[in-house]
Amino acid sequence: MIISASRRTDIPSLHTKWFLNRLKEGYVITQNPINKNIFYKIPLNKNIVDIIVFWSKNPDIDFLKEVYNLGYEFYIHFTITPYDKTIEKNIPDKELLIKKFIKISELFGKEKIVWRYDPIILNDDFYTDYHINNFQNFSESLNGYTDECILSFVEIYSKIKNNIKNINNNEQISLIKTLKEISHKNNIKLKSCSQNIDITEKSSC
Repeated sequence: MIISASRRTDIPSLHTKWFLNRLKEGYVITQNPINKNIFYKIPLNKNIVDIIVFWSKNPDIDFLKEVYNLGYEFYIHFTITPYDKTIEKNIPDKELLIKKFIKISELFGKEKIVWRYDPIILNDDFYTDYHINNFQNFSESLNGYTDECILSFVEIYSKIKNNIKNINNNEQISLIKTLKEISHKNNIKLKSCSQNIDITEKSSC
């Protein structure tokens, strides 16, 4: 069984003690996000769980060590994007995150960690060249420490459409082609998540 932990919140950063207790107890109770009256009891026994997939923007390395020492296999999606405090006000400096990414790769192996560069936001502050320059810097820093990068473009909802540029397919293709060239030079395979563009390999997200 594969456990996704979790797209709802950043467990490896914010809820480490709670999750470790759940592993030790051997189960977790989750609430249905649509019907709040429905709950599920999910087993977390080592003989049932094949791997835990973590999602984080700032994972705690000591937490990952404890998960490993408890005998669980894990795989981590580590998101590093170029946004400032106006978008990611509680995220540490990107240089610190890069160092943490490298440390995790060195401790557990680059096959255990994937870099996420998503979502891509395009507006007056975060324009195309801004993304290209930052993606290049990140790629060069992570060369040799991961095999894969997953990207996607932000979905335009009515609440945010005034602050986000709604780019067309040609603009997306042009940007992704450039990012793909950069990632290839740095030995990183570029994959897309939920994008209808054929120039990248599709990821399961």
